[in-house]
Amino acid sequence: MARKDLDDDRVIIERRSGSSITALLTGIAIGAGLALIFAPQSGEETRHVLRRKARRARRLAGNYSDDLKDRAYNIRERAGRLVGETRERGRDIVEGARDKIEDTIDDTRRTIRDKRRDLGRAVEEGRAAARDARHDLERRLADAQRATSDGPAPERDDATAD
Repeated sequence: MARKDLDDDRVIIERRSGSSITALLTGIAIGAGLALIFAPQSGEETRHVLRRKARRARRLAGNYSDDLKDRAYNIRERAGRLVGETRERGRDIVEGARDKIEDTIDDTRRTIRDKRRDLGRAVEEGRAAARDARHDLERRLADAQRATSDGPAPERDDATAD
């Protein structure tokens, strides 16, 4: 990220990358090297200091390693739980959708069955009405034929004609 102060012509560049472990180990190595160069101690004292710092660096690296292992384990466990929960939610959604589809199919089948039954009744009622109309028409036709063969028909009131 670059930042420029308005009163100053300098540009400051900040970088954030890498890990803190790498930075720590790099700092330890640089510090040990500088200590060798600028140390006013004897060789024996310097070796003793270096051994002590190396043990400390090894211990810190072990601690960081253990910490990373714990974090990796926790992440793996959490990911496993999330996968399991997601899988379970997916099953629930699929089962819910399946139940809704089955209910819709059952409702549709009932509706078709009821409509088919109602249609059958309507057809039978239509047939009965057609039969009745045919019989009525045949009766009227027969009455008309008798009336024309017997002579003029007596006048009838339309209200009593049915």
